[in-house]
Amino acid sequence: MKQDTRMKQATVFVVALMAVLAVSLFVCGCTESPSAGTPTPVPTTAPVQPTITSTPKPTEVVPMKVFNETDNGSEVNITKDSEFSIRLEENPTTGFQWNATLSSGLTLLSDDYRVNEHPQGMVGVGGIHSWNIRAAGTGVQTFSAIYARSWENVTGNETAFSMTFRVE
Repeated sequence: MKQDTRMKQATVFVVALMAVLAVSLFVCGCTESPSAGTPTPVPTTAPVQPTITSTPKPTEVVPMKVFNETDNGSEVNITKDSEFSIRLEENPTTGFQWNATLSSGLTLLSDDYRVNEHPQGMVGVGGIHSWNIRAAGTGVQTFSAIYARSWENVTGNETAFSMTFRVE
């Protein structure tokens, strides 16, 4: 019984000690007041420089002209340094690809192929071959392409595409 009483006394002592410590911490934190000699913090910021903004003049966005299979054989008037795109359907999975030729007054900016959207795992899907071109020289300029397999001889019966550009 003595040991049981001692255990209860020890528990009461530990709880009382923890309560005294908690009250001491609380009182120390809540009763402190700033002394008269404590300096007041002063924000330090650099002087604000005036910002000068200018409103840019709105630039006219000219959409790029896009030509496709429906423009085959056509003649178009365009201005020098204008840019345009020719986009033709292609399916390289069959071995067929467009082989394009540009006259010296046309500058090729990019040559890109993008496969059409299709379910994952589907094979044999075609896409669009795009040439972005700048009319760098004046006069009559031409774009022509043959849709063929690179390993086969050209017979003259291949699908062809051509356009003439009068650059002013």
